[in-house]
Parts: sequence; C-alpha cells; structure tokens
Amino acid sequence: MIYLLDGPENFNAVVSIVEHMEESSLCPPVIVVGIAHADRLSELTTGTDKEYPTAVGKGEQFMSFVEKELIPYIDATYPTTTYRTLIGHSVGA
Repeated sequence: MIYLLDGPENFNAVVSIVEHMEESSLCPPVIVVGIAHADRLSELTTGTDKEYPTAVGKGEQFMSFVEKELIPYIDATYPTTTYRTLIGHSVGA
C-alpha cells in the first residue's frame, strides 16, 4: 500500500513508477491511494513549524483521519497487507 500525499499532482508519476517496478519483478503488486488536500499547507503542518509560522497547522487532525478513517476504509474495501508507505514531497515529506 502506498498512501500518496498531493495525489492529484503526483498520482500518475508514482503509478508509472510502481507499474514499471511490478513489471520488472522489483516489487509485488501495490495499491496507490492518492490523497487530495483541501488546504495543503494547513493539513501538512502542525502550526509550530518555524518555516511556516502563519500556517493554521491541522497536521495532527489530518494524520488522525488517515490513521483512523482512510486506512481502515481502504483495508475493508480492498485486498491489502499490513505493509504501508506514506509518500510526500516538500512540506509533505
């Protein structure tokens, strides 16, 4: 399982990489879940970030949503394993 932050911007590139790796037997089949953000800076910061001092910082709420709602939904809906990867870039890294 790959949970991909900034899904709309990065989904196609990550899926292409995963498909190539699967076809080359470099990894098993993987499900990629692209996450779209309503307010990226707010959802990916905590409000105490020195680099983004004016950000509202709802990062803890966002990660709680991922952990308590999104992952259980995906696990209940699709054939998953317990192995998960979270991918992000820039402030989402």
